[in-house]
Amino acid sequence: MKDAAGFTLVELMVALLLGSIMIAGALRLFSSARAAYESAQLIASLQERGAFALTALEDDLRLAGFWGLHSDAGLLGIPGDIRVHCAGRDISVWALQLVQAIDVNDDFAALPCPPANAFVAGADVLVVRHASSGNTDNPDRIGITTNESTGAVFRNGLIPEIAGAQNFDLQVNAWHLDTASSEPGMPALRRFTLANNGLMQNQEIIPGVEDFQVLLGIDRDGDQQIDGFVDGNNRGDAPVLAVSVWLLLRSARPEPGHRDSGPWYSIDTDARNPLRPNDGYRRISVTRTIYLRNQPAA
Repeated sequence: MKDAAGFTLVELMVALLLGSIMIAGALRLFSSARAAYESAQLIASLQERGAFALTALEDDLRLAGFWGLHSDAGLLGIPGDIRVHCAGRDISVWALQLVQAIDVNDDFAALPCPPANAFVAGADVLVVRHASSGNTDNPDRIGITTNESTGAVFRNGLIPEIAGAQNFDLQVNAWHLDTASSEPGMPALRRFTLANNGLMQNQEIIPGVEDFQVLLGIDRDGDQQIDGFVDGNNRGDAPVLAVSVWLLLRSARPEPGHRDSGPWYSIDTDARNPLRPNDGYRRISVTRTIYLRNQPAA
């Protein structure tokens, strides 16, 4: 029986080389798959946040100008003792401008309440006023009672007697961007909302929103058709038939190997220069146009 021969040095070297190549290929494949998975996770998270923010805005805008059994704020009586406040400030005049169901301003300084940290410069402010979608009798809320031809605002459960009337909560929401959020280093879409006892409460809606722009679809000639979309500051007295909102969202962490150089253009051509971030964060923009349901009778 002949002695068994082992691998020669050359054969061993070749085997090690081939094995190293296979391992390196597997590692590159794993790294590529992991990067693709992380990228997909970041994009999915951004899309989910964007959908949530748009739905919250749409739900509010659909009710703009709804006052219970009619949609004409001019029919509502507002007692002089109704008070709305935030941070110790009386903001009743601003909050109770019910004939202005939708108000958009490019200047965040128009908000009378202080921010959680700091307003995001260049972002729009959207104010929406309406009655709640369902009947209510919460004595801690400022309420509205209406029938088909009149109505009144009330507080402390002191409901005026109006034949055939139903009761609703008054809702005032001021949507804006703040540099502070529940996630460190991230801005957030927030809103001041009318809560119990006339308090405008600051609520975080979703973190990661870097820009927020709004355009109003207005009817200039009274034919109930949209004649164009304009900034809130250029609306004039024209009725608003639709609202377009645009959000730019940023991931919570940088993505390895990704570089976002922009540019990101918003729907508002008068807004700040397009964003060119040149960083590793993943971003998406989302937009939606909401057609309003409630218009005062001509």
